[in-house]
Order: sequence, then structure tokens, then C-alpha cells
Amino acid sequence: MWGIGLVLVAVACVGLWQFGLAGPSLSHGPVLSVSGAYLDDDRPPTMTIDVEIHNEGSRAETVEAVGRSAPGMHLEKVGFEPGFPTKLAPGKRLLVELRYAITDCALAAREALAVPVRVRRWMGAVTVDARDDSHESGAWQNHPISTTCDEQL
Repeated sequence: MWGIGLVLVAVACVGLWQFGLAGPSLSHGPVLSVSGAYLDDDRPPTMTIDVEIHNEGSRAETVEAVGRSAPGMHLEKVGFEPGFPTKLAPGKRLLVELRYAITDCALAAREALAVPVRVRRWMGAVTVDARDDSHESGAWQNHPISTTCDEQL
């Protein structure tokens, strides 16, 4: 009886692995560059962040989108050449530029802000949060937000 159960569990695990039913394994490293801009007095300051998304899984993933807005931060633009969707092979990275308008410095995320990545799989689209593997203390966006908001004052 136990033998049949173990075989069924093993078959299920192999099926999950082979057919990609287990979620994508994506991470992002430290912010590679940050720049701020003040277009004029009528528009909020912007913050542009370059971040690398890394496929730590064993399967290629079709990435359709990266990023989202957060309280006090409006995602204005996602820059990636040659554009989405794109295939991200196992072990490979893609560099994405995220441009945010800082709409409210007091509301801007001070806790770790997730970097969501929408991936297309055979069963449809799934969105996962890329893990922060930068090993830096604090939220990755704190320094850029502080710099941008301090310059505004």
C-alpha cells in the first residue's frame, strides 16, 4: 500500500516539474541605477530604476510584463528592449527600466515593494513576485524614494 502511494507522489512531482505547474522561480537583484527628474512644478518628480530579473528556474519563461504602481508611486513606464513578450531562458537575466512618478512622498512604499512579473504559461498567465536576492538591508526602493523626496523639499 505504501509503495503505491510513494509511486503516485513521485509521478505527481515529476508531472508538476515537467509541465510547469509549479510557479516560475524569478528574482531581482539590487537596483542597478537610479535617476530622478523634475519635469516642472506642475508634475510630480519621477524616479527611474534599472532592475535585473533573473530566471532561477529550470524552464524558459515567457515574460509579458514587469512592475506595478504602489501607494504614492505611479508606474508610468516600463522600458525593455526589444519589448514584451520575451522569452527568458533558465539562468538568464533581463534588464528592465521602471519609471515611477512619486505622487505622495508620505505614502510612498517604505516596506519592501514587490516586483511583480507576469509570465505566460500553457495554462494561461500567472503573476509572481520576483524575490529580492540583493541581500541588502531594508526595502530596495527606500534609498531612491528618500533621495527623490528629499530633493523635492
